[in-house]
Amino acid sequence: MLKLFRRLRQRLLVQGRFRAYLLYALGEVVLIVFGILLALQLSNWNARRTHDQAFSVLLEQIYNAIWTDTEMHDLAIDALESQVTILQQLLAQPDTFPEEQISTILYYLDLSMDDQFFTKGRDLLPFLDYQSADPRQRDLIREITSYSQSNLYQYAASEYGAREPELLEPALRAAGIPEPALLFGVTDYWGFHFPNEAGFFSASHAESARQLLREPSFRSQLQSLLSHKMNVLSIADNAREDAFSILDRIKAYQPEVRLLYDDLGILGSGLPDGYDRSVPMQRMSGPGNRWEVELELQVGTFKFRNRDSWNQNWGGVGFPEGRSVYLGRDIWVPTAGRYHILLDLEKRRYQFTLLDE
Repeated sequence: MLKLFRRLRQRLLVQGRFRAYLLYALGEVVLIVFGILLALQLSNWNARRTHDQAFSVLLEQIYNAIWTDTEMHDLAIDALESQVTILQQLLAQPDTFPEEQISTILYYLDLSMDDQFFTKGRDLLPFLDYQSADPRQRDLIREITSYSQSNLYQYAASEYGAREPELLEPALRAAGIPEPALLFGVTDYWGFHFPNEAGFFSASHAESARQLLREPSFRSQLQSLLSHKMNVLSIADNAREDAFSILDRIKAYQPEVRLLYDDLGILGSGLPDGYDRSVPMQRMSGPGNRWEVELELQVGTFKFRNRDSWNQNWGGVGFPEGRSVYLGRDIWVPTAGRYHILLDLEKRRYQFTLLDE
């Protein structure tokens, strides 16, 4: 091609057509410049496309991290509400709870859920491109960053938030009440019945606990603990709503964003493999993250699980339908039979439909 252009220029010079030669040379320069600009434009387009693809993948990961935040918020808020109710009852009517439960209850009230409100998406923020040329991306990044540094995070990091009320444990130990092996995970906040397993607490322990509840100094500790948990509960409610607003914002920017749960199953005591292995469920077509399966169930308890991992499991509240709860308590099925089981992760609902009837 270059040889051809050179011959054309030489022919024009030989023929003495200087005007045509100049026009041709100018056109060649314009063509070269146009080619360079086109190559730059194509390079920029490829760079933007690569950036947008990376941004989309990262945004979906952040969406899922914040979604997990909302599930942990739900769980922790329910736990805090339970503790607040118990504290209010203890302060108003100390004799409300049975003797065999009172010692365990007091240790239970010491458990904190504050650390469950730190967003899992914070670790992904450094990978976002804050210098994006797309103003919509920049605005979205600012909103996500604002959420990750929400009032709850600032509260927990502050001197007041970090200063927990005095725990009840020292007073309980001083009264000779032993601490049970309450290796609580978040699941234990759900439907905990405060059992006195294997007679761990004696009648004298229960009496010591009752005596503590009559002492002004201990009741003052309960009041401080109640105030702290109510404060955290209020802030947590706001953080939960903030998280949902960010999820909506991400969904508006990227409608195809989805929950990355792709291997749901059900397991439980009413299935042949018990809690050892999940029975796969089928993903339903259409939008959302919905799963279904038909199974013969025996009377027992059940949970849902993703990729056979206990780090991603859901229990629930209610039967035959109810609210699915991340890391929640087992779902009790009181009647044996063949069921159509539906789980909608986005709506946080499940349903067991008995087919035999």
